[in-house]
Amino acid sequence: GHDGVMFLCEAALGKQRIVTRDGQVQWNEKDPVSAHGADSVYAVGQKEPDSTHDITVKFDGADVVVPQGQVGPNPLLAKHGGSSSFDQSEYLVYKESQCTIRYVIKMRFT
Repeated sequence: GHDGVMFLCEAALGKQRIVTRDGQVQWNEKDPVSAHGADSVYAVGQKEPDSTHDITVKFDGADVVVPQGQVGPNPLLAKHGGSSSFDQSEYLVYKESQCTIRYVIKMRFT
């Protein structure tokens, strides 16, 4: 019986800092990317949609990749150590200027 809100955002990720474990970025860090020469954080998850089914659409004249495939093992995980504490990948930006909210969805959880 709780309400929830989900934001679908377009984000400029730039150069990513790669993490595979909880605690590599502390919850209270104000800027966990600049010291690493990065613009965002990519928390590599164990699962990802199959990228062979991705589609590309135009938003405001820019090509945007939209995942469409079934969720399965993340093929990038082997490249980043083979294991992760994250079930699904997360993309984190720390500057509002890197993110544009496209849709807001209000949900009711029962």
